[in-house]
Amino acid sequence: DKFFFTTNLNDSVSSSNGSAASGSWRHVCGTWDGTDGTAGLNIYVNGVVDNDSSSAGAGTEDDSTYDIGIGHDDYSSTRFNGDLDDIRLYNRELSAADVAALYNAGLAATNGGTGVTGGGGGAPSSGLVSHWLLDETSGASIADAVGSNTGTWTDGVNNDVAEETIAGNIGTAIGFDASNDEIRVSNDPSLENFTAMTLS
Repeated sequence: DKFFFTTNLNDSVSSSNGSAASGSWRHVCGTWDGTDGTAGLNIYVNGVVDNDSSSAGAGTEDDSTYDIGIGHDDYSSTRFNGDLDDIRLYNRELSAADVAALYNAGLAATNGGTGVTGGGGGAPSSGLVSHWLLDETSGASIADAVGSNTGTWTDGVNNDVAEETIAGNIGTAIGFDASNDEIRVSNDPSLENFTAMTLS
């Protein structure tokens, strides 16, 4: 399996060259610079660009119609099977140095690792719209650490994240079972009309 980063602009998509190996954490980051063409989208794995193929469409990414589904693709009804931790949404394209800094900041928080070269100064904050730490251990409310875009956990059983809480890369994380698990974030003006974006 590979990692994919998509937008709804002309079915823009970028896929990773490497596989999504199980059993270990991977930092995955998708960026879109707002332009048309294959260079518009990039996907990074562990701080390094890892494009296999990409095709981007120009325009404005607008969430005025759809909620954000973390762990659930509303277009294809595909659900995520795996563990997620520390999700960030930016309203700009992070540079390669920014992505490296974000990856290195995660390593420093967990094991003091030095990570990849060219990424210093800590995790970038400019353009950060929402940051879901996924450190909840009970309940259905998933907090946004920097904005007001609180998510709601559903699992098809009791909608309590306690059963899905696991040890994370930083703090705790949430395990998704590809069946009913998802975090739903309602549409909000802060999530609309992006002319560039990054999801990490």
